[in-house]
Amino acid sequence: MAEQIPPIEIRFSREVDSVRATSRALAILMAAAVFTLHGPVLAAAGPASTLAYLLMGVVFLLTLACYVELLLNSGREGSAYDLLREATTGPLAFLCGWCVLLGGLLLCAVLALGFASGVSAVFEAYLDVQLPTPLIAAGLVLGMALYNILRGRGLRRARDAVTWGVVSTLVLVCLVCLARVQLDNYRPFSPHGAPGIQGALSLLLIGFLAFESAPLTFAEIREPRRAIPRALLATLCVGTVLGMMVSLVVVGSVASSEWSELGIPVAAMVQQCVGRYAGLLVLAIALVFIPLALNSTVLFVLRQAESMDQDDLLPNVLRRRGTRFGTPYVLLLLIGAGGAGLCLLGDLDVVARLGGFCALVVMSAIALGDVLRQRSLEDAPVFRLPLWPLIPALALVVNLFFLPTLGVAPLLAGASWLVAGMVIYFTYAKERYIAAQEGVVVFKKKRKPVEAEYRVLVPLAPGKRHSQLIRLAVALAGDKGGEVVPLRVVTLPTQVPLREGSRMAEGIESLFTWSLAAEDTGPVSLAPVTRVARSVSQGILDAAAEEKCDLILLSWEGYSEAQGRLMGRVLNPVVENAPCDVVLVKGDELSTVEKILVPTSGGPHAPIAARVALKLARLYGAQVTALYVCREGATAEDRQHGLEMIAQTVKGLEVNGLIRPKVITASGVVSGILAEAEEHDLMLLGASGEGLFDRFLFGTIPERIAARSPVPVMIARQRAPLPEFWLRRVWGVLYRLFPTLEAEERSTVYRQIREGARADIDFYVMMSLAATIATLGLLLNSAAVIIGGMLVAPLMSPMIGVALAIALGNIRLLRDAGESAIKGIFAAVVVALVLASALPFRSVGGEILARTSPNLLDLLIALASGAAGAYAASRKDVSAALPGVAIAAALVPPLGVVGIGLAGRQIAVAGGGLLLFGTNLVGITLAGGVTFLLLGFRPARGVRERESNLRRGLVVSLLLLLVLSLPLAFISGRTVQATQEREVIARALGREIDALEGVSLVDFDLEQRGQITAVIVTVYAAQPLEEGAAEHLNEAVSQELGQPITLRLIAIPVSETTVP
Repeated sequence: MAEQIPPIEIRFSREVDSVRATSRALAILMAAAVFTLHGPVLAAAGPASTLAYLLMGVVFLLTLACYVELLLNSGREGSAYDLLREATTGPLAFLCGWCVLLGGLLLCAVLALGFASGVSAVFEAYLDVQLPTPLIAAGLVLGMALYNILRGRGLRRARDAVTWGVVSTLVLVCLVCLARVQLDNYRPFSPHGAPGIQGALSLLLIGFLAFESAPLTFAEIREPRRAIPRALLATLCVGTVLGMMVSLVVVGSVASSEWSELGIPVAAMVQQCVGRYAGLLVLAIALVFIPLALNSTVLFVLRQAESMDQDDLLPNVLRRRGTRFGTPYVLLLLIGAGGAGLCLLGDLDVVARLGGFCALVVMSAIALGDVLRQRSLEDAPVFRLPLWPLIPALALVVNLFFLPTLGVAPLLAGASWLVAGMVIYFTYAKERYIAAQEGVVVFKKKRKPVEAEYRVLVPLAPGKRHSQLIRLAVALAGDKGGEVVPLRVVTLPTQVPLREGSRMAEGIESLFTWSLAAEDTGPVSLAPVTRVARSVSQGILDAAAEEKCDLILLSWEGYSEAQGRLMGRVLNPVVENAPCDVVLVKGDELSTVEKILVPTSGGPHAPIAARVALKLARLYGAQVTALYVCREGATAEDRQHGLEMIAQTVKGLEVNGLIRPKVITASGVVSGILAEAEEHDLMLLGASGEGLFDRFLFGTIPERIAARSPVPVMIARQRAPLPEFWLRRVWGVLYRLFPTLEAEERSTVYRQIREGARADIDFYVMMSLAATIATLGLLLNSAAVIIGGMLVAPLMSPMIGVALAIALGNIRLLRDAGESAIKGIFAAVVVALVLASALPFRSVGGEILARTSPNLLDLLIALASGAAGAYAASRKDVSAALPGVAIAAALVPPLGVVGIGLAGRQIAVAGGGLLLFGTNLVGITLAGGVTFLLLGFRPARGVRERESNLRRGLVVSLLLLLVLSLPLAFISGRTVQATQEREVIARALGREIDALEGVSLVDFDLEQRGQITAVIVTVYAAQPLEEGAAEHLNEAVSQELGQPITLRLIAIPVSETTVP
């Protein structure tokens, strides 16, 4: 008899932890407070803007403390609106959500205006062109709404990475610019007094709405009652500290007239302190970061509207979803139109202050709702703030105190919005609240948690019967105490909240129930689960972790190369990242099973295959054959070794005569297993243990056997050890970042690189000319001429050929490209040697010296150049970047230095140039090879020799890289030490010479004389130096440096004349 199917439970895939929730809120807060509003804040408060950021943090902290207390004592999680709906009656919750909607739209307008202001400032500064800022901002908001209507990716991973990258960048630039801080810039500290500080704070209040973005996605957050408070506190601390730090350093290092030079003060600071291009780089980072934050804000407004729609508040027309993308296009269009309309106001200050009004209303509602909730509790609260109700009362008073500082226009507009909200509440929303509460539907009853001895997760596709999978799962779950968890995953786009999945799940429940009907599970319990997730693979992984499953049983249709995924878009991430063992089933449905084959070579995954085979043998009454394949001509010792591998595989299992060992000989392992499989009904394989690159790039032996097997196949794989698990994940992330070339594209690239790597008469002519130009440039100490030699040199082509040969394991290509490279290297050195010997130049100039002391930075440049070269050679759209790669790689100039050093018998010069060239050579080939792998190049499937060549090539390249890193690290350490010494000496000389009247520092040089550093100081003196000035400088510098030096002081007399 079939066991009655228990109620299906709906769960949500919570893939957001406290760090991701923090990055979501922090991105919006930083984009608004640190980038967009920083200029107006500085204009309002001047140096006291640092105090304004501190007050912002204090004001926000009071309200966030009330929010956390409200959350922990509430029966639900969610945004302020959700918590107030449960805590209070009346219009308070509705007005809170109503103001969050307007505030979110205003925040969109603020970010868009900040972006447009930065773009306009660049055009005005460098092209003298004025752009319509409001129109650009409105277009950006509309474009972002359209992007989400078309189901654009949520950019979550990019936003998280960019957010923490921006945090690190801001900290770094502040530390770099800290040396340029001048105390005089802080005077007067508050040019506009207390009103200026209040005005600055009124601009920053809109930033509180960023904190609402984290709890609004509580359905996606793991352990929201822990993660949300942590995320809010982390966002507050990081945002406040960053705002104070940036404001402090900007004010101290840049004159007030230059704050708005690039539209964003931190970019203007970097431009003044570091250089023009560095400032433009920071501006570019800001202009990339702000749209990412804007996208998060658009989704935040969307989710707030849908959160209110849980109470049936939205008109039906706003709930319409596109048939193709499934997104609420009407609501997104309304959000885009509203944000664009606010952008057209054009006044950033007014828009920000109106947003501050909305934020103050929301903050006051939270504080008031916390008080009302605490008073309504009959039992003791789970959490209570100290000195209650002091903090909620103080928060309420502080929020109301700052309302008048917003200005007349924002107050009138905000009051009008509140009046409109009250009218809508009493005429429409109040009745909808009541109707919604009467119509609440609970989607089945939750099952009681069961402590199962062995739990098997079985993901099932909709609308299909999976009797075989269920029977196999029951067999694998064990006789007693086992549990099978059939899983149905409902996927939703990023623009739709996960809570909407429960409604969709109700509509498809019948299909899931039908697929499980009439299944005889015996003593094994069945616990079906429907999970709502952003992707099927994520839903499976989350379900396996949450249900604490011991095994995932999956159906596999066959091998696929699409987008670099060996097993398909769903299975690939599951198999790679599963938190438990995985078994894949491929082939026709099993009817009768009498013989089961388990091939083994003693690999790490073979025991689980044998264990699964034993369970199935007991289910079907079958005989298991453990097979080991020896090569033809195997000796008795080889056969004995095979028996030992079989014994190792079945060690610890209760065989009871069900497993029969068998050793055979065959011309190949795959062919021998396939021939033996024809005599069996089912084959069990353990996943291969060949290594990281093998499994990712050209498949494993089990996958090849499964693709050609005449009988159904099951592949079993144990959970990977943690080091291997994380290595695979890192490689997988990199693999997904790169585009995968199609087979035809790879073939075209291979032909082009192979032809370019061959040495012909044109190669030798161009190589000789390039060496001539580069060598003459080195002798003339001319950087422009050297760059010309880099552009002419064809040596990069064979280097890229070597990299591709490593990726393909192609010995012939490696031989051809390597031969061309060696001939080109020899030709360049000979040309440089002949020219340096024939020409009357013997001095070693700066360009030559610069190439005799390579360091770790040169190694990084070589790695980046190799990756860029391989990518540019593979992608025709960016092939124009190859000349730039040639300049960055700088292959010929080091060879010219080698020839010049040999001509002058300067072994140190020649050795330094050779070390630099070796660094470039190894870095380019290794990085290029890895890049080709990431782009989809790989050894031909089944050609073992090429697979081995790939491994050997990578290992040799890595070893050479490590060997070269040792001298480079030594030179780098010495260079850093010399730089630090020079900075210390410059600081000491500057301080002491500034104290001398009529004396100014011109320059100083350092010479190493044995163990003593000699310092030659040149100064201008308007009058004779005092006696003992040199001794005083020597003593001061020696004390600052911490070691004795010798100092030589050269004073150049000068006279000053001032004319009207």
